[in-house]
Amino acid sequence: MFLHVMILIILAFLAIAENAGKRRIGSPLSTPVTPKRPIPKKGACDFYELEAEARILDREGKMKQAKAKYLEAFNHVRDNLSRYGTRIFLMAGEWAPPEEAPKYYQTAADVSVSRHDFQGAVFALERAQEHCNRLGYKDAAEGIEGKIEEVKRAMPHNLKECFAELQRVLTPEQIEEFKSKKHLGELIGSYHMFLGKWMRNSWGLWHNSQLAEYFQEMGVREPDDMSTRILNGFYGHLNEESDDTRQGIQ
Repeated sequence: MFLHVMILIILAFLAIAENAGKRRIGSPLSTPVTPKRPIPKKGACDFYELEAEARILDREGKMKQAKAKYLEAFNHVRDNLSRYGTRIFLMAGEWAPPEEAPKYYQTAADVSVSRHDFQGAVFALERAQEHCNRLGYKDAAEGIEGKIEEVKRAMPHNLKECFAELQRVLTPEQIEEFKSKKHLGELIGSYHMFLGKWMRNSWGLWHNSQLAEYFQEMGVREPDDMSTRILNGFYGHLNEESDDTRQGIQ
């Protein structure tokens, strides 16, 4: 009798386990999540595959072949700017022969400017200038200095220019969504870590840009507080509020 009971218990346990296993199949929690990556066009080489080959050559001590493979990958990226970002060109500058490095840094700057990442462009151009100075290319270094100043002038310098830049960058739908927020807490909660972060990084609020100095003269010292001031003011600007403490235009 006891043996029969034990057998029934074991069979019941196995049935429960089997059903549980069936329920887990296809469950979102059990499905592996793999990061999505843009699919290259048919027949086109892929930067990540070429980079992997370069890393293998690097591990094998074949440095010349590894650098050639890296440069093959980075040259390919030029035709696929929408698929790759500034970081790739900065990496290319590190791997390229010294005399070729500046062109990759300048390409990184061009990509950054096209995406309104002005501080990223300044950083890339400064790296290019550093290489030119190291190689003794004084004329090229001076030319890059002019480009750095040009990018810095393109950055917003005050709140009014911040609002104009945001209206250039954001789509009409995004502006309407921004404008529809009901109160400051909802506004900051929605945008501080995304749009706010982009402004802090792209407009040099961490790097004593002219915009950062503008806020410091107003008594606003922290970049987080600067971006909050911009978000708050832009909301008032869109809603045509006359309260100067909200709109903040000087």
